[in-house]
Amino acid sequence: MKPHEQLQAKRREILDQLAAIDSLRKGTLNEQWFPVVRGGKKTNELRGPYWVWTFKRGKRTVSERLKSTEQVRQARKDAANYVRFRELCRELETVIHELGELEREEAASKEALKKGLTSRSNRAGKSPASSKLPNARPE
Repeated sequence: MKPHEQLQAKRREILDQLAAIDSLRKGTLNEQWFPVVRGGKKTNELRGPYWVWTFKRGKRTVSERLKSTEQVRQARKDAANYVRFRELCRELETVIHELGELEREEAASKEALKKGLTSRSNRAGKSPASSKLPNARPE
């Protein structure tokens, strides 16, 4: 398979993988533990884990407490999908860049070949003897 065809196949593969991602979420899943307070004093015991999804909204950091194990499971999946999405985007960028470079190289070589053939044919069509003949007019 030619390099151009390989890159096209790789691009289609990446696009298919991107299309397979059904949900993603930018942010971080955090686990929180709080000390147990008895009689107004902190103890060595901890309560938790409490799961919190933290993300940026504009310039502010927003936190959402996740209350069910299903929400935590979905948050983990969404975070992993986001990481995969970013990786695929970087791969796609690289493949498309390489495709562009390859196409520019092919276009440049075709142009050089075209220019080379044109100049050779022009030279071949003109002989030194034919250029010295006077212009004759029919009478």
